[in-house]
Amino acid sequence: SSSSSSSSSSSSSSSSSSSSSSSSSSSSSSSSSSSSSNNNNNNNNNNNNNIIIIIIIIIIIIIIIISSSSSSSSSSSSSSSSIIIIIKKKNIIIIIIIIIIIIIIIIIERVKKKKKKKKKKKKKKKKKKKKKKKKKKKKKKKKKKKKKKKKKKKKKKKKKKKKKKKKKKKKKKKKKKKKKKKKKKEEEEEEEEEEEEEEEEEEEEEEEEEEEEEEEEEEEEEEEEEEEEEEEEEEEEEEEEKKKKKKKKKKKKKKKKKKKKKKKKKKKKKKKKKKKKKKKKKKKKKKKKKKKKKKKKKKKKKKKKKKKKKKKKKKKKKKKKKKKKKKKKKKKKKKKKKKKKKKKKKKKKKKKKKKKKKKKKKKKKKKKKKKKKKKKKKKKKKKKKKKKKKKKKKKKKKKKKKKKKKKKKKKKKKKKKKI
Repeated sequence: SSSSSSSSSSSSSSSSSSSSSSSSSSSSSSSSSSSSSNNNNNNNNNNNNNIIIIIIIIIIIIIIIISSSSSSSSSSSSSSSSIIIIIKKKNIIIIIIIIIIIIIIIIIERVKKKKKKKKKKKKKKKKKKKKKKKKKKKKKKKKKKKKKKKKKKKKKKKKKKKKKKKKKKKKKKKKKKKKKKKKKKEEEEEEEEEEEEEEEEEEEEEEEEEEEEEEEEEEEEEEEEEEEEEEEEEEEEEEEEKKKKKKKKKKKKKKKKKKKKKKKKKKKKKKKKKKKKKKKKKKKKKKKKKKKKKKKKKKKKKKKKKKKKKKKKKKKKKKKKKKKKKKKKKKKKKKKKKKKKKKKKKKKKKKKKKKKKKKKKKKKKKKKKKKKKKKKKKKKKKKKKKKKKKKKKKKKKKKKKKKKKKKKKKKKKKKKKKI
């Protein structure tokens, strides 16, 4: 009996060890599954912990077996030696079986870990691919957005440019009109001023001619004075020659200088005369040009006046035509509006009639549906009641069967204990 108890204890311990190992394996698998989302360092730590737990369980099982074998040997000292040998053999076989089971479990766990690692690698690769795809999509979207923005900007710029051009054109037109008006006024004023200027110029010319004559007279007087001075100088020189012969050379030099001065003066006078003549010629030419311009301006004014009159007449005619067209259009629009109003009224009446008919139909349908629903509910209630009754009967039968089984088991256990 002691040997059987030891064997049963060993078997129970083995079963407990297997269950514990299985539980540990399940826990390891669960831990590995939960830690798959964490980093690789955490995974390695968990694996090491699982291996340590398995080794501890093996040591505990061996200790239990040894203690059971020692207790069995002490209790069965009086029994025969053959029985002891048989018990020892059984214990050894059980230990071997347990070790084999543990080895198998370890191998299975390693295989699982390898598979998990492979899965993780595949997942990482997939994630990388997805990330790359996402990046590409984002880049494409960004490019598209940029293109759209550029297009919008271009459109806006074009619109702005068009608006600016229109504004500029309007401004230019206004400016032109203003300029034309100003020009007209200015031209009229200029004509008057020119006439006055011509009169003034004529007077000035007369004055200039008088001044020129006076200048010529003054020049002649200057020449006479210079000649007198020369004569006086010559007389002085003669007197000095008598007194001082040594100073002859100096006097000669002075004479030369004086002669040069005279020549220069004469040249200047000639130049002045030439300039005056040129000025007179230029003034005459200017006068002729001014007269021609005045004549041309007068002709242009006459032409412009004629054109304006023609334009005014054309504008008046156009305005009259436009007014007539507008009146006709207004009449047509009024007629169309009246027709539309009549049509709308007719449509509204028709719609109201249709709505009333639809409402009546809906009410009838609702009543029918309500009746059907009530009937269905009654049927369902009846069915439910029947099902409940059947379930109760079944439960009672099951309870009776269970009680009978329990009684039988108890009887069997009692018999075994007696044996």
